[in-house]
Amino acid sequence: MRKIYILRENEEDGRLLAALEAAGLSTDESEFTNPTCPLCGSSTLLAYTKGEQFELLTWYEIDDDEGAGADAWYLVCSGFECTYEEEVERVFDPMGATAFDQEVAHHQFDEYSGMLERTPVGLKYLISYLQSALEEAPNRKLEAVLDEAEWRYEKDVKQARKWINQVPLGKRVRFRHTDEAADTADEIEGTFVSATDEGFLLLRAPDEQMMLVKADEIYSWEPRKPAVEEISERRKGLKVIDRSDKDGKPRMIYMCGSRDIIVVQGHHLHVNHIDRYGQYHVYSSDPTAAAALSLEAQGNAYWEGVFRRSDVEARYEVGHFVKVKGHWLEQHGVGGKNTWVAVHTEDPDIAAALGLEEQTPLFPPETEEERQRYRPRWTGLFPNEEVEERKEVRTYRWPLPELQVPEA
Repeated sequence: MRKIYILRENEEDGRLLAALEAAGLSTDESEFTNPTCPLCGSSTLLAYTKGEQFELLTWYEIDDDEGAGADAWYLVCSGFECTYEEEVERVFDPMGATAFDQEVAHHQFDEYSGMLERTPVGLKYLISYLQSALEEAPNRKLEAVLDEAEWRYEKDVKQARKWINQVPLGKRVRFRHTDEAADTADEIEGTFVSATDEGFLLLRAPDEQMMLVKADEIYSWEPRKPAVEEISERRKGLKVIDRSDKDGKPRMIYMCGSRDIIVVQGHHLHVNHIDRYGQYHVYSSDPTAAAALSLEAQGNAYWEGVFRRSDVEARYEVGHFVKVKGHWLEQHGVGGKNTWVAVHTEDPDIAAALGLEEQTPLFPPETEEERQRYRPRWTGLFPNEEVEERKEVRTYRWPLPELQVPEA
């Protein structure tokens, strides 16, 4: 029986890399492929049985305890019309096993089925197809896909109804509309009249004709919070960006670069990303580090390399701070050709003293729990002439600085 090892979210212990090398496989993440269906060549999915339950795994990640106590694990074809199904053994040691990346499987299945991208109307078509296919030949894989499609449809409609119930009468709204009968998708704007059992009534712009809109025909609506927001205005054509306000403050802010640093053989390298195998992809503009570590040149004074966790001596994050009018602020960007600093703070007293503006969160807290956890942030811009001091602060992930215990 084939052994299947599911990639973990964190593979930095090097066990997977050792298993790949032992099997003569590449440790380049870009060359990885999941097992394919031996009958039709399609991508595969994992599934398991537990009693009468058949669980098809289509999510991004799978926890170690997923399927605990399962009666059996299976590798199945993702294609709707293919019946390939192979019993496998799930193992937690990659040595001698076939590696399986659940994130890859999820994206491949979503590309094939369109499960995430489908509108509610599109999901209805998929549900109808699956129901017809199951009437012709019972199939537990398709039954599982049908359950997920029905769940997603109900969830989308529930979200649409929640939005409909929040729209005040007479509110101007905009949304994407899928007409099931005409098989068209249009963007519609109009004035909300009233909610109905099926959806809502709308005076459609520009002729203000009455229109009945069903809840499962809408998606991508705005304003997202109809009780307080207004719909955004479109940009018409390209506009020249005014890079400074009337008071001289820059409007174009360049964010600070990578602050995630690792140390390899005493050389400090910027972390680009950590791949699925737990390898650190780094870059540097230091020619000495590039020569010592055999980094590959990618441009003028720019080198890249890949290292294992076992190669890394330390990892830390760098924070940039500036002192303005006696207050320390964290710097997150620069503007005006490095003549201004963009800063922020979570201290309301400092914000008030310096006249900083409260930042509008990208996703405002909605629930009471989110509101309790939310910490407001204030931002501002200052010219370099007002900066009294600058400093960098390192926050180590490892090794942790020794605990300093003051003498009694």
